[in-house]
Amino acid sequence: MSDKQELQVREKKELTREGEPTREGPHFTPDVDIFEQDAALVLVADVPGATPDGITLDLQDDVLNLTATVRPVEPRWKPVYTEYEVGHYTRLFRLGQIVDRAKISAQVKEGILTVTLPKVEKALPRKIDVKTED
Repeated sequence: MSDKQELQVREKKELTREGEPTREGPHFTPDVDIFEQDAALVLVADVPGATPDGITLDLQDDVLNLTATVRPVEPRWKPVYTEYEVGHYTRLFRLGQIVDRAKISAQVKEGILTVTLPKVEKALPRKIDVKTED
């Protein structure tokens, strides 16, 4: 048995919506990983092609709405071979009561969006000292 594992290629999942889209082109559900740290939840989303000015994070009624627009390839560039389709991204997340909504922050670098969702003070882990009676 070998320690090597072959990476599996996954296709982007195109978002199926009822109604009319507000932007032309395909819309995809970005792949996301969520990690829990002591003081925060960290959401990492793949949004290749999106720039900081094309990413919108809205919070309303405990729902975090992530949308990212991607500019189409310039018409002068004619792809000879493509491995993925260019499109916009949309994903919704329902936030629990442990997230401090006022302190949410986000940054994007090289197509990776990192959203930090700090925990409220009462949800932070703490050590309780045990004392002996004298």
